[in-house]
This record gives sequence, structure tokens and C-alpha cells, in this order.
Amino acid sequence: MRSVLLVSDRGRRAELGPHMSLDPRQPEQRRKFGQWAEQVAAEFLQRHGYRILFRNYQCRLGELDIVAREGNTVVFIEVRATSSGDAVRAALSLDQRKQARLWRLAQYFFQRHGLHHCAARFDAVVLTSTGDRPVAVPAAPNQVVIEPITGPEGQQGYILLYRNVYRHDL
Repeated sequence: MRSVLLVSDRGRRAELGPHMSLDPRQPEQRRKFGQWAEQVAAEFLQRHGYRILFRNYQCRLGELDIVAREGNTVVFIEVRATSSGDAVRAALSLDQRKQARLWRLAQYFFQRHGLHHCAARFDAVVLTSTGDRPVAVPAAPNQVVIEPITGPEGQQGYILLYRNVYRHDL
């Protein structure tokens, strides 16, 4: 088996050794796939004007994938990736229970860092490593950014940014 080259949309490269195939259903490969997705998402967000404050912010309540600033707004970004082309399924995995957990994490973050005066919002980044170009949600087409990316095994994929994907007052 040959090595697998991971290439982000900015040309950043990482190589998985020949002992690993990139099968996101396997725990180690899933972790590598998730790391690739979070790296690509962070670079994508920076290109779109976000300033990354934390990646994988951990506390006793759990983990926030990415915490960033866009202007004066603190943005909590959940990254979802799928090796299939089903961006909708990946986005739908952000169910009410997950949203409530993220809201509690965001509250903790604001309290811990004394940011009560700042505005906040929740965004989601979804990556597909295969499939046809996803379609923006008709209800909010200006809130969705879609760009092509090169998937972890060289295939065409897409990255979608959903701005203000769900709302809670902090």
C-alpha cells in the first residue's frame, strides 16, 4: 500500500504512512481525517477574515472545535466532515442536544475569558471529500459560502460555511 498525501485547499501537505488507509470509520483514521478537516477549515476561515483564537479548546464541559473573531464578534465554529458527498447529513448531525452542549461551552468560555461585552454567534463548517457540488440552503443563500477543495485522497470535495447556524443569547 502506498502513502496517502493530504492536501489542504492552501496547498498544505501531510502524509499518512503506507500502514494507514484513510477510512474514516476506523478510530485512528477517523482522528486523522478530523485533524485534516479542522486544518482545512481553519485556513478557509482565515481567508474569509476570521482570526482564529483557539483550536480544540477544551474545558471540563467538553471541546470547541474552533473559536475565532470576526470583527467584534466571537464566533464558535463546529467542524463536520464526511468522506461521502452527503453534506446535509453532516450538517444535520448538529442536533438540538449538540447545540445545547455547544451553548453551555460558549457560556463557560465567555465567563472564563471575561467577554460578556462581546457579541457571539455559532457557525458550522462542513467538508465533503467526495460528491457533487452541494446546494446552498434556499432560506439563507447569503449565509452560506461553498468552495471546492481537494479531498484527503486527491478527490474533489467541497467546504461549506454556514454563518449563524443557530442562535442562543449568551
